[in-house]
Amino acid sequence: MQTLLSWEAPEYIEHKKSADWYWWLSLAAVGLLIFSAYERSLLFGVFVVMGWFTIMLYSARPAEIIRVSISEQGVALSANLYLWTNIKSFWIFEKSYKKEISFELKRAFMPFLKVPLGNMEIPKVRETLLKFIHEKEQNESFIDNISDLVRF
Repeated sequence: MQTLLSWEAPEYIEHKKSADWYWWLSLAAVGLLIFSAYERSLLFGVFVVMGWFTIMLYSARPAEIIRVSISEQGVALSANLYLWTNIKSFWIFEKSYKKEISFELKRAFMPFLKVPLGNMEIPKVRETLLKFIHEKEQNESFIDNISDLVRF
């Protein structure tokens, strides 16, 4: 397998979180718990606690460095290979604080794969990807916009 491009990048952008960030998160969770008690929904309350706990864990976890490589077979992320036959298209998102490729995969569950570009030059990556798949504009998902807004 001949590697055409490769780079390393953190799996996500780490935003420094102050104690206030954790207090606001906890306050939101308490508010949702009060609402679940008002609605007498034990299941919703359990989901709120599980969500709060998960967000607290992930917000404290440092980003791992992943190795990305593009070859004639597909895109490799660390140990996972995504074949070109399983990728529909790509789009490159570029903001002042992050650059990433979004691959649209040929599957119903989790149809998008976001890959950080790190310090790679966008024109070089775009030129290499266009040899294998076409570029199709995508919109950022609601979850991506929310996570950017709350600096998660």
